[in-house]
Amino acid sequence: MIDTSANGAAAMMQDDSMPTNVEDDQNYQFYKEYCRLYYANIILTNRLQQLLNEKKDLQFKLSRLEVRREQRQGLASSLPAV
Repeated sequence: MIDTSANGAAAMMQDDSMPTNVEDDQNYQFYKEYCRLYYANIILTNRLQQLLNEKKDLQFKLSRLEVRREQRQGLASSLPAV
């Protein structure tokens, strides 16, 4: 016989909506892993941005050095030989 009383329906809802401790623990572990990966992603993204800024700075410095070297070579070739 099927229980159609309000108590039976409430008990059935509790069984379906109440996860077990194992499911709670597994969901908690998934959430912890999600948080860990989220923060790791933020840290790596910031570090990548720092490295890109350093690369840009180094490329600028290298181009300045190359221009100076070319200017010196141009000056040296235009000077009369002694």
